[in-house]
Amino acid sequence: MSVHYKFKSALSYDTITFDGLHISVRDLKKAILQQKQIGKATDFDLQITNAQSNEVYEDENVLIPKNSSLIVVRIPLTSQQKKAWFRRKIKGENRYSTSKWDKV
Repeated sequence: MSVHYKFKSALSYDTITFDGLHISVRDLKKAILQQKQIGKATDFDLQITNAQSNEVYEDENVLIPKNSSLIVVRIPLTSQQKKAWFRRKIKGENRYSTSKWDKV
């Protein structure tokens, strides 16, 4: 299945494909970052809005149904708010890291 999305400034929609009938907001954001090769920067968040209903998906666990059309806006975070898009488990420890210097 798939959902269609575009950044607010874009003219055309892109597609994210996935297995199942829905995708979580968290998984969708990660897929968009990987597809657009935005990187692992932690100074922004993506705001996802349903293009038909104008509903803003604020909860990361909300499930978005297949064939939805979405508008994506990149919003800056303050210096206190940092987002870890991709966390890695540290080998031999019970914690996660976003640093490239930790052993994984």
